Amino acid sequence: MNVMLHRASVAMALGVLSIPAAALAQKPGLTPTSAGVEVTASRIVPPKGFSVVLVLGDIQGGNAPDNIPAAARKALADVKDFLPFKSYRLLDTQWTLCCGQSSITAALRGPDDRDFDVVITPGYVGPNGKIPVRFMLRDPSGGDAQKEADALTETTLIKQRLLYEQKIKDLEKSNGSPVELTNARMQLNELSRKMEDAAKRKADADKAARYRVLIDASFVMGTAETVVVGTSRLKGDKALIALLTSVPDNR
Repeated sequence: MNVMLHRASVAMALGVLSIPAAALAQKPGLTPTSAGVEVTASRIVPPKGFSVVLVLGDIQGGNAPDNIPAAARKALADVKDFLPFKSYRLLDTQWTLCCGQSSITAALRGPDDRDFDVVITPGYVGPNGKIPVRFMLRDPSGGDAQKEADALTETTLIKQRLLYEQKIKDLEKSNGSPVELTNARMQLNELSRKMEDAAKRKADADKAARYRVLIDASFVMGTAETVVVGTSRLKGDKALIALLTSVPDNR
């Protein structure tokens, strides 16, 4: 389950609790930001880049190493009342330059040495110094099950087609029932159509890699601000937590 946590919208991970935005706005200190660089109308500049932090949250707790970057640790502390996790463990960090209007793609190492893709799509910096961002965390191996299902479907259709082709040959050779022969030919035509559809789906899948989207969030953030983007539950009592920091250009 994916949960987006940013600014005035906080939801409990794993679907345990949902906090209205209005209620959150009444609580002081819950905007997950770090001490930032003040942006004035005379100096509206995009951030220099983004820092992505991937953390593993554990409901059961335990002795997790205190190696989470300070900005990410503060952002997690700001929303600790709305998260069920008792401990956090740093999985990976990634730094990316910014900011054109193209998407930025990076790789993060998750649990069990699994690789995840991060796609960050920044917009234009607004007059208030805020920048709109779309953030996606994807599992590149997420399409494997679908590919296996497509392969199984294709194999099944091929076997069925061979059976009907043989049946038609046997009926023609033995001068079988015209009705039965017509039905067999109709079935063969239907199988051929299904195989064409399956082939098209396979070709489309080859052109666009299939991903399983774990987190997909859109939000607005300021310079030097850290946002708890969202969570994605894993098996058991753990979840992936993604945090994004907009790094200022201090030139």
